Amino acid sequence: MPLPIQPDETLPSYVRRNLLLYWAEPKAEIFEDLRTRHVIKTAEVRRLAAAIGWPGCYGFNRLVHNHTLNAAFHVIKSDWDIAYSGTQYLSEGERFSEWDASFCPECVREDLKAHGFSYWRRYGASKESVCPKHNAVLLRECPFCGQLFTRIDHDLDVMWRTCGGRHLAEAEVVPNHDPLALKRAEVYQRLCSSPHIISGLHAAKVLLDKATDLSSQLSGEERTKMQAIALTMSDLVERFADVPSPKLESRAGTITAVFIHAVVTLYDGYDDFERELTSLVGSARCTDSVWSSYRIPDTRYIHFVEEDYLQGLGVWSSPRIVLDGVVVQLGWHRPPSKLYPCCNSPLSLHNGPTQRNTTVAASPSIPKIGLANARAIGIIK
Repeated sequence: MPLPIQPDETLPSYVRRNLLLYWAEPKAEIFEDLRTRHVIKTAEVRRLAAAIGWPGCYGFNRLVHNHTLNAAFHVIKSDWDIAYSGTQYLSEGERFSEWDASFCPECVREDLKAHGFSYWRRYGASKESVCPKHNAVLLRECPFCGQLFTRIDHDLDVMWRTCGGRHLAEAEVVPNHDPLALKRAEVYQRLCSSPHIISGLHAAKVLLDKATDLSSQLSGEERTKMQAIALTMSDLVERFADVPSPKLESRAGTITAVFIHAVVTLYDGYDDFERELTSLVGSARCTDSVWSSYRIPDTRYIHFVEEDYLQGLGVWSSPRIVLDGVVVQLGWHRPPSKLYPCCNSPLSLHNGPTQRNTTVAASPSIPKIGLANARAIGIIK
């Protein structure tokens, strides 16, 4: 069993820490395989989750949500969406962790006091420049030799090996004096660590109403800014209220960016936005409730597979929505002529009365685990 992964620890940090500080043998092969890798992709995330003991799609999404920056792209969802990371579980080219990093000296000192060691946090791999906890500038260069924290210059091992005998905890704190930078970092961190799924439709409505209300109280350039946000949110309200489409997933990064910009511009802090959203929506889905599901890649239609680990089976479904008071089940009109090597993958809809027979690759196998293990892991509460 590898070392426990720490809160917000990046995947590269976890890999390097196991290679340097885990002395039991043998190590899981995935750590050796990633010793010289510059990028961690989908297949490696699946293997890391399995090494920790988190099965299937659930384990993959648990790692993504708690330890990568991709989490910010997955918590804002349509109400019909039950797949945390969409089609990424089946993708092979998606990048989940780069090896570039930065650190907050206060976080490192707190880690040493609490755990006896420190590690690299995911916020340090983002484009944000401020620690959301301590309002300190993140250091991207070694304070002792001036090298960047990358695979080419100063690799991540310096966190444990030190630099010329000096530990990163000895670095001086550089206070941040940019309140907007702190606010952006706080909002980004709150999205990444959100315990609940954020309804894209309701969040857009809250931000639209807020921008419209502020616009009426302002003038000149500030009013123009509010009107621009209101226009963007009005467009998102229409998109989230529309018929389910796979195209929303491809715009997740853009949607997250405009939401962060709107929250930072319209509110004093994330808590204020969250209170208004909660007053409109009430209860919200827990984030871990959608970790066991993924979406089948299809450019036109939406099909989900939810992994049932007690049975070792995949449960297929398509969204049910209400249009003009009528419940509509979205799916295919006639089965196409396709050959599937297993019964877990849904059929995709294609135009035309006849189709050439094709073989579709099987989805990842679904492990079957006992009820006690499922509860111990957290899959079943």
